[in-house]
Amino acid sequence: MRNRVQKGIPEGVLWVRLSGRIIRITRTACHFGGSRAWFVCPDCQRRCGVLYPVTCKRCRGLNHRSEVLSPSGRATLRAVKLRRQLDPHAGNLSLPIPSKPKLMRWHTYLAKRDAIRRADAAHISGIAVTLDRFRGLAGVSHSGEIRGDLMAQN
Repeated sequence: MRNRVQKGIPEGVLWVRLSGRIIRITRTACHFGGSRAWFVCPDCQRRCGVLYPVTCKRCRGLNHRSEVLSPSGRATLRAVKLRRQLDPHAGNLSLPIPSKPKLMRWHTYLAKRDAIRRADAAHISGIAVTLDRFRGLAGVSHSGEIRGDLMAQN
């Protein structure tokens, strides 16, 4: 049986065909021996571990969820994540901080509790900033009165 040579691909280069496109595979050495295989994005020629369906994450314009959230949204996610480390069913930010799990050390629990308090404070301050922004757009002051410059326009 003869080896089939693909046009445009040098001999000895590893490649795979996905969705009708040829994807090159390169290898890099690992620190403790062995090697790691990488796909080469056919669009930007960068190494990547995952292709989404046939191009890398950057070429597809994909982001992590935390990259598209506001600071308040990131604080909310952090607070929920920390609460779930103490109680897997806790995710409601309006409930009190969960009590210490049975086998957790007190030092660890107190550190997590303090982190939850900081994340809750960042979450609440982010909500306050958002509310102030909406009040400014709607022309309502902190006391609930409509600003005079907007009343003159009506």
